[in-house]
Amino acid sequence: MRRGIRSHTQNSVDEENPYWVSFSDLMSALLVIFILAAVALIIELTQKTNDVEAGIEELKQAELARKNII
Repeated sequence: MRRGIRSHTQNSVDEENPYWVSFSDLMSALLVIFILAAVALIIELTQKTNDVEAGIEELKQAELARKNII
């Protein structure tokens, strides 16, 4: 019988304490921020990779034109 009363008291204390709810909300927000930062970095890296590949292709074309002239 005491056990039932004790667990009921423990449940009501947990429900009254919003500490864990706010803590989990903060952790969820932090996770979203990290995900957005990772997506932004991936997009930036993809753009830079495309720019470098375009530069390499331009250099190859210039080298080919130089070889044709010589």
